[in-house]
Amino acid sequence: MNSKFVSPLLVLLLSFCALSCSDGNDGRDWSEEKVIEISSETVPVNIFGDPSEVDGMLASLDGGNQWKAYPATIIDGFEFEPGYLYTLKVEIVHVANPPSDPVFANA
Repeated sequence: MNSKFVSPLLVLLLSFCALSCSDGNDGRDWSEEKVIEISSETVPVNIFGDPSEVDGMLASLDGGNQWKAYPATIIDGFEFEPGYLYTLKVEIVHVANPPSDPVFANA
């Protein structure tokens, strides 16, 4: 096979792969709505490896069976009160280029 033919074909193939693998948000923030179930009980949560614990809540996304612990203050405008089951419709904002945290930049 002629190398002049292979190089443009390889460039075309790599370009196609790069475009098909992108997330389609063009470097912009984007959001999505999710339904979250919040458990009635509190759990201890460590934030970013801090050895001290804070009260947290168990949450499950979109009715799944996997529950994950989050700090009780993670949802803006929501005040968690133990003893109640919650079903929330929330907007999750994905930040395309989040600022780096200077505390963890050199970790």
